[in-house]
Amino acid sequence: MTNAVPGTPYGPASPRLMRETEILERALESYRRPLAVTDRDFVERVAAVLPYLPRPGKIVATRNWVGTGLILGFSIVLVPFGAEYRVFRAFFGAGYSLPMALVSALIITAYCALFVSSHIRELANRIHTRRHGAVVNEREAG
Repeated sequence: MTNAVPGTPYGPASPRLMRETEILERALESYRRPLAVTDRDFVERVAAVLPYLPRPGKIVATRNWVGTGLILGFSIVLVPFGAEYRVFRAFFGAGYSLPMALVSALIITAYCALFVSSHIRELANRIHTRRHGAVVNEREAG
């Protein structure tokens, strides 16, 4: 077998490229086979495809979460300086401030809970590293 990629004007391919091409061809072949849910080997066929699928990654980076949280915090701090706040306060009186503060607190609490729940493994690793100087195993963190 030559080391050239068929159908390309380029010269010989690297062994890594050939290996990746072979893996992708095997994965495509497994997709071409008819997949019936009633087949007994359904689990084996799905398990055979799993090594070729990309690992799931983070949807939103920590940097974006922190940036959004800062924008949320600044906007809540700046609300009392807005014209709308003065209009509502004039219309509803001083009693408008307490519900506004409660809603703001609920929004910040919900945002923080979502952040912590989506980054629990990273937070556990950081806490464990600071205490013990070692990274927590995936099974121990989850």
